[in-house]
Amino acid sequence: MTKYKKEICITFVIFVIFFGIWVFGASSLFIEMSFLPDFWLRVFRDISNLENVFSPVAAFFGGLSAFGTTILIYLQIKLNKKQEQDVRRNIFENQIGQMFLIKNEIIKSLSVEGFPGEIYRGRHVFEFLYESIYYILSKYLDGDKLKKQEISLKKFEDIQQINKIIQSIDEEYGELYSDNKEGTVTIKKVSINSILKIVENQLDEKFKYILAPFYHNVYTMLKMISSNTDISKTERSNYMRMLRSQFTQHEFALIYFHALVYNDKNKFKQLIENTCFFHSLVEGFIFIDITEKEYPGFGYQENAFKHD
Repeated sequence: MTKYKKEICITFVIFVIFFGIWVFGASSLFIEMSFLPDFWLRVFRDISNLENVFSPVAAFFGGLSAFGTTILIYLQIKLNKKQEQDVRRNIFENQIGQMFLIKNEIIKSLSVEGFPGEIYRGRHVFEFLYESIYYILSKYLDGDKLKKQEISLKKFEDIQQINKIIQSIDEEYGELYSDNKEGTVTIKKVSINSILKIVENQLDEKFKYILAPFYHNVYTMLKMISSNTDISKTERSNYMRMLRSQFTQHEFALIYFHALVYNDKNKFKQLIENTCFFHSLVEGFIFIDITEKEYPGFGYQENAFKHD
């Protein structure tokens, strides 16, 4: 009932106005009564004159009734639209809640073999893959671009899947290696895109695309929240806060790299920027800043991390 308090008040006010007009119209017929004692006699003496007496009043109240009916129909249509919107909002709330649950179930089901005889499950998969990407890029990026992380790189030398990825990069971009003693090279800005694409594709292939449902789930939730016209701007911001609270820093990091190179005409990347999805990403956590400023035409816009 409280949802329609405004509409009920409007209807009541209109009723009071109509009633006042009716009283005024009725009383105007008898306004001369105190001055003309024979008013009733003069008016009703000729029965044939009754139609002429009351026809203007009937026309007036007929028009008033039509106007009132129009107002009531308008209010009813408005109420129906409000009810339909409430139904859609309830459906949306249920769907987004289900998507949250599905995301958690997807993460629980994750499992990969990392080091010989060692299995990573659940959220630990993201940590393992994040460190794997760091190890791979450390082979190619110098210290100016790659932030130092508290990660032991030596342990990754025994992981066959990771070594095959490095081999694939060497075969396609072998000319990137320098001849200095350290064997490192600074990749040009335009080349980071190609390197990340190989890393993304090879990780998917080597680990059987286990993260594909996760990425699709995240994209769908962002799309649902950002495109919903039945919620207000404040409600949309609250839903985004709820969504961000579901992710660990390593999960953010994997999405960070994936959306940059995923072959969807940058739709995922643009959604992230438009919704400020990385607002909860700890500054400095990602070991390489791939921003529009550093990598024009490829990196993230600032609004992916900070609100306007």
